[in-house]
Amino acid sequence: MVARVLWYFRLSRFLGCLFIGNLSVNTMKDAVTTWKSLYTLYAVVWFSTFLAYHVVELMNTSTSVDLDKKFHRYLRFVSSSVVVAKACVNYVSFCLGSESLLEFMRSATAFEMSTFFSPVVKGRLDRRRRLFVAIYRTMLCMSFFGTFIMSVTSSIKNLLPESTPWRAVLVTALLGSKVAVFWYDFMLYVIATRCLDVLLRYLKLELTRLEASCSNNVTVTQYAQLNSASKVAAVRVNVCKIKALKAKLDKICGPAIVASSSSLLALVCLNLYRSLALDVPELELWLPIMYTLYSGLCFIEMAFVSDHLARQVSNKRL
Repeated sequence: MVARVLWYFRLSRFLGCLFIGNLSVNTMKDAVTTWKSLYTLYAVVWFSTFLAYHVVELMNTSTSVDLDKKFHRYLRFVSSSVVVAKACVNYVSFCLGSESLLEFMRSATAFEMSTFFSPVVKGRLDRRRRLFVAIYRTMLCMSFFGTFIMSVTSSIKNLLPESTPWRAVLVTALLGSKVAVFWYDFMLYVIATRCLDVLLRYLKLELTRLEASCSNNVTVTQYAQLNSASKVAAVRVNVCKIKALKAKLDKICGPAIVASSSSLLALVCLNLYRSLALDVPELELWLPIMYTLYSGLCFIEMAFVSDHLARQVSNKRL
């Protein structure tokens, strides 16, 4: 589990939204969550930069609303507010959930050690499914980077014209805040899907061992020494542990998932109305549409992986 999410955790920590320190693939003994440290000040600086920029951007949008009184400006202000609120909920959820997330990682590591889990390479998918996954991930990457580039371009154009003093410094701060908000928005998808994928591997391994025990073809010594009833009981216990891990993950990500689904619904409604009923400038139209596409793809994959894990558990009568 740790190997699967380590670099995402490190990036989250760099951007000030994860209070888990000393996380390593080799050992979990040194991993800690601390609030009374310099990292807290570092996290406050990151969040303040992100928040200050978006407050300025929202104020600028509000000013343009007051000046021209166009309805699509109101909708743009609402859309921007929804995105910022979603990022804030994600940030707070993972900051406050750092201790629970560390406990989840420790429980997953203990499970791997007790079951001799090995992170083997997943089996090859059939050709159609591989093609679908490749197209889906390509669309997700294109929508993510397209949204990022369009957002940065729009912000520089609206907030930092050529005559702005200290423009290079302000552009750097703007880029930093954009990277932060996009990661705060994106980390729910990354962490949730990667953790769920590993839990699904745990479950598949247990079911494989159960099938192997029925044919007396168990390769793990711990299981080979057990009789059939004990093997089934051991698998049942491990499946219950996987369910408990899933429940812990749901509790950590719950508020962020609610915010993600609510914001996606709001953005879909707003963008449909903007696209069909209003005369909106091209960049102002395509930026929220691209963001909504990216958010929708992330949410669909999270829902699919979570549902697939739940169905795998419920379909197997142990």
